Amino acid sequence: MELFNRLKKHYREGLPFVLYRKPGSSVCTALMQNSDSLDTTVDFSETGFVMAPFSEGLPVIRVRPDEVLTEKIRTAGDRMPFSRFMEHSGQSGKAEYIDRVRKALEVIKAKELQKIVLSRKISINLKPDPFYTFQVLLRQFPEAFCYFLYHQKTGIWMGASPETLLRYGKDEISTVSLAGTQKAVKGMDPVWSTKEKKEQAYVTRFIEQALDGLAGSLDISGTETAKAGNLLHLKTVIRAGDLKAGLRQFIHALHPTPAVCGIPADKARAYLLANEGYPRAYYTGYLGELNWNEDRNSHLFVNLRCMNLLDDQVHVYVGGGLVEGSDPEQEWQETVNKSESMLHLFRNSAEGLG
Repeated sequence: MELFNRLKKHYREGLPFVLYRKPGSSVCTALMQNSDSLDTTVDFSETGFVMAPFSEGLPVIRVRPDEVLTEKIRTAGDRMPFSRFMEHSGQSGKAEYIDRVRKALEVIKAKELQKIVLSRKISINLKPDPFYTFQVLLRQFPEAFCYFLYHQKTGIWMGASPETLLRYGKDEISTVSLAGTQKAVKGMDPVWSTKEKKEQAYVTRFIEQALDGLAGSLDISGTETAKAGNLLHLKTVIRAGDLKAGLRQFIHALHPTPAVCGIPADKARAYLLANEGYPRAYYTGYLGELNWNEDRNSHLFVNLRCMNLLDDQVHVYVGGGLVEGSDPEQEWQETVNKSESMLHLFRNSAEGLG
């Protein structure tokens, strides 16, 4: 593919770029920067592709659209079965993670927080071909926002996010409440527990409150099951017109959502920074098009189901939402299920299944 050949040359020269494909599309778009500078944004007035961190301390990176290329890439019919990369992949650190879950549940039981989204990082000594891995990812996640971003300062970030943070246009905004996770089983309809429905309701209510005063009346869809790779989630779409604020205000109102942080958001974020045990960096931040096309629309996604390829290691990030009644063993298993959605890419790549 000509697009990949051009990007490989850019990569060898150490120049930043991002390659992405929107959900349900077969068209990949590449933004290529012609210098290795680290461009950032504060007021979100520029044009390009942005990647923002979970919390303060790292810059909101902007890839400049010095050159823009698009190419249609066939992906239909090429998905492979989901399988573990190795027998015990994602399993180390179980006791430590469960201990963190139990401590977080004590905080929730004491009514200090309603919800905490606790995550962990899985690091593997591996240096896969990033371009081949991304091709496998495109085929495995046709319904997700798939991206591949490279900058010398950050290494490679790559992922397949099922969750929109914000679509922003001059007349309307929309966002998604996404929560609850279970494995997809062929031929079986999902049964959602009270805990999962409660988690979904928390996220929806947060968005309603966050958008209060920033737009007109909200149009809230019914809750449905959405598929993301080998996983299922509960999903509600929220739209609003009559905008009374700019893009920056909407971003700050919605990020981080309870789906990646907790409730109340400020207290949950402070708890995670002090107790999660590692820095999330750009995991559970957001990324996407900024002031794009002639209408200057922005389409941002939450950075979930992602990995960082850096210094001959692959770092995969996974987490789950804790509410009163959560079971530590089940929460661990949820992170294992989520890790498989990324780790299986390397087995498929290694065996030439892509």
